Amino acid sequence: MSEREARKLENTEALYGLFSDDPIACAHMLANLEDAFAPYCDWYGIGVGDEIDATVLVYTAYRIPLVTTYGQAGGVQEILSAFHHELPGRAVVHIQPHHLGASDRTFEADTLVPILRLALEREHFAPVATDHVEIEALSHRSTGEIIELYQFYPDNFFEPSQLDSGRFYGVRVDGRLVSVTGVHSVSERAQIATLGHLVTHPDFRGRGLSTACTSHLCARLLESGIDLMALNVRRQNRSAVRVYEKLGFRYHDTYLEGFADKAGKPRQGHLL
Repeated sequence: MSEREARKLENTEALYGLFSDDPIACAHMLANLEDAFAPYCDWYGIGVGDEIDATVLVYTAYRIPLVTTYGQAGGVQEILSAFHHELPGRAVVHIQPHHLGASDRTFEADTLVPILRLALEREHFAPVATDHVEIEALSHRSTGEIIELYQFYPDNFFEPSQLDSGRFYGVRVDGRLVSVTGVHSVSERAQIATLGHLVTHPDFRGRGLSTACTSHLCARLLESGIDLMALNVRRQNRSAVRVYEKLGFRYHDTYLEGFADKAGKPRQGHLL
């Protein structure tokens, strides 16, 4: 019988089994299993043979790496300890609450904020009218305008390469780009899309532009065969939560997210 061990995963097929237990909770990880994201993903797992019961993902496509954990807390602790030397010196951590304290030699976090995971299933979609707004598909031609708009959303994870998905949409008023939304990632195999990047210029809020733009995006995704959409939103961002709930998104669970530095030695304080 094989021994239980923490290892870097070259073959990620076994992760589909782990994530299938809760595809909404694992939506971003499922999407990151697609071949297009492989160059940016370092997967670590623990289990016996092909059975994986915990995993850590280091995603390097962003300016600051993103570290995500899933599975049994004890397994997460073993992975982080075994591969401490390979983890980034500074990262954004996105963790399940029960993973707090998983290791005293991993990351010392700045303030961690509650992040809500919302999900929309096909049968719950409640589209809104969009014929009163000018919505267009965005491409790299609009990169400068998009980046300028995201100054009003400083915690965004937008990277221009994400426009390659062809699933970014914007609203224009008198030719000016004033609202944007798009996808982080899409898994054709799991028929899941992860949404984000919702921002509207402060001068144009309260007009339903974000709702219309997001409704348009969701409709296009459903038409393409996507059955489930998931997203993260800060708990205190009530305006964004209302937009999503109006369209049929429902609360699934809560995560913790924030910047963290890798600990070089055991420390006192709030550790992950």
